[in-house]
Amino acid sequence: MKNKIIAILSALFVLLSGVCVEAVEYGTDLLNEEFDSGFGSWAKEGDPTIENIKGTNAVVLGEKETVTYNPKANELGWEDSYRATFRLKTKDWSAQGNPTMLFRMKSQGGSQVYLIYYNSQGFGIQRLNPTLPSREFFAQGWSGSINADASQWHDISIDAIRNLDKSMTLRIYFDGEKQLEVIDTDVEEMPITGGVMFGNWMADNKVYLDSVTVQPIIIKNDTSNPDDPATDTIGTNYEEDATLLRLLGIMDNYTDKLFKGDFIMTREEFVKCVVSMLGYDEMAKASNGKCSFTDLTETMAGYVSTAEHLGIISGVGNDKFEPERALTFDEAVKILVCALGYDMGDLTYPLGYKTKAGEIGLLKGIVERDTSRGSISRLIVNALDIPIIEFIGNKCGIGDTILEHRGIYSGKGILTDDGITSYTGTSAVSKDRVCIDHVNYKSGITSANKYFAQKVSYYYQDNDGDYELIYIRPTDNNVIYTVDSDDFDSKTTKQTAVFYKNDKKKQIKISPVCNFVYNGKVYPEISDAELIPKDGRITLIDNNNDNSIDAFFISDYITVVVQNISENTKTVYNMISAY
Repeated sequence: MKNKIIAILSALFVLLSGVCVEAVEYGTDLLNEEFDSGFGSWAKEGDPTIENIKGTNAVVLGEKETVTYNPKANELGWEDSYRATFRLKTKDWSAQGNPTMLFRMKSQGGSQVYLIYYNSQGFGIQRLNPTLPSREFFAQGWSGSINADASQWHDISIDAIRNLDKSMTLRIYFDGEKQLEVIDTDVEEMPITGGVMFGNWMADNKVYLDSVTVQPIIIKNDTSNPDDPATDTIGTNYEEDATLLRLLGIMDNYTDKLFKGDFIMTREEFVKCVVSMLGYDEMAKASNGKCSFTDLTETMAGYVSTAEHLGIISGVGNDKFEPERALTFDEAVKILVCALGYDMGDLTYPLGYKTKAGEIGLLKGIVERDTSRGSISRLIVNALDIPIIEFIGNKCGIGDTILEHRGIYSGKGILTDDGITSYTGTSAVSKDRVCIDHVNYKSGITSANKYFAQKVSYYYQDNDGDYELIYIRPTDNNVIYTVDSDDFDSKTTKQTAVFYKNDKKKQIKISPVCNFVYNGKVYPEISDAELIPKDGRITLIDNNNDNSIDAFFISDYITVVVQNISENTKTVYNMISAY
C-alpha cells in the first residue's frame, strides 16, 4: 500500500474556510491622547471643557454641547467596521427628553450617518442622509429604560459593521450587555470610513466623558456550517427541533443567531410560524398588509389575514387580534388542529381540541405544556408528520402530510457515499452530493458529507426527481468509538477490535461486511498489520446498535514542522526535508 500522509494544521483552516464572523481588535483612546494639548483633532459645538475628575481628565458637556472626531482615510483601521466605546457618567439616567444624549457613527463630512439616541426609554437608531430627502429608520420600539448607578462610570459601546452583502449591522451595548441591534440594507451612500460624535441634550444635567475608544472589527474566518444548531440550543431537548424548523423556513433564529428557547411566543409569532409551515408565505406577503383586524403591523397583517382566510384563527372581538399577547398552550393546540383539518365543527374549546390533538399524535413528547419557543418547536415538528384531512367534493379523507404537499419528504438510511469515498470504493458522485442507501442527493446547505457510514435521519426537497437535502442528522442508532492508536491492542484483527477505553479493555466484533477507510479512502484489501497506525486515531462506527462494527476509519498522521504555506497553491512546505 502506498504511504499516505495527513497533516493536521490549523493554519490551513485560515486559508480555506469561507464563512466569516466578527472579532473586535485592539482599541485606541481618542480623548486621552489629546487632553494635555486641548481637544486636538476634535471639533466642538458649544463650550465643552476639560476637567480633572478624581485624577481622571474628562470632557464636561452641558446642554447641546458636542464633540466630534472625523478621521482621515486609513486612520486607526476603522474602515468598513468598527466599535466606538464611550465611557461616561451623568447624575440622572432617567432624565426626560428626546434625546437626552446623542451618538453618531459612520460620520464623515457630508455623508450619510447613523444617529443613536438615548432617553428615558433607552436607545433608538436613526439614519440620515444630508444630501437626499430624509430616509429614516428606527428599531421597532426603544430598547427599554436603564437603571444605572449615577456615581459610577459606564461604557456605551456601539458597533457599526459592514456585512459581506454590503448591509450594515448596528449594535448597542450598555456595560457589555446588548440593548439593541438593527440591520440596515439600504446603505449605498454610507461612507467607508468611520467617525464618531457625542452630544448632551439635557438641561441642568452635565455629562462627563472620560474616554472614547475606537476598535476596528476584523472579519475573521469561521468553520461553522449553515445547518449547525444555534449555540444556545446545544444540549437542550429542542436542539434538533429548532434546527429543523429554521432550515425549513418555519421558525427562525433571532438576528444574533440565537434561538432563545425560553422566550414565550406571542400570538402573532405563532400564527406566522403556522402560515409558513403550511407553505403560504408568498400569499401572506402578497396581501400587502390587508387585514380585518385593526391592531396589527403591516408586516404581520398578511400572515394573520392569511390564517383567518384559511379558517384557523379568529380574533378577540371589536376587530382586535391582540397580536403581542402571550400565546396560551390551548390556543396553540386549537390553531394546529384546525390547520391540519381535524376540526369538523364538533370540537369544544379547549378540551375537545386537546383530546383530538392527543389522538392524532400532536402532543407526542410534549413534557412542558407552556408556550416557550422550545416547547412550541416540538408541537410544530409533531404537526409536520400528521396527515392532513382533505376534502374531495362532499367527502373527506386522510391525505398527505403538510411537508409532502410542499414536495418535502423525510427518510432514514445509511450514508453510503460522501462525495469522496463510498461503500463500493471511489465515490460515484460529485463533491456537492452524497448517497443515502445508494440514492443520490444534492447536499444543499447541509454538512451531509461528514456522516459517512452513519445512519441518518433527513428531509429533502423533490425538485422534479432531483433530490436536495434540507436537513440531516445522525440517528440514535449509531454507536461511535474514537480511540488513539496508542490505546489499540495489537491483537486487533479484521474480525475483532481490541482497545482500551477509560482504562478498561474492550473487545468488539467487526462485521464481515465492514468498510475499512484509510485516510478518507475505502481500502477493502487492508491487512491486519495495517489496521493500527503508528501515530494516529481510529474511529469505529456501529450504525445499527447491534454490537458489531460497520465502519473502521483509520487516520494515519505524521508530524511536520511548517516552513511556509503557499496561499496560491494551498501547499504546506515542511522544514524537515525527509518528508
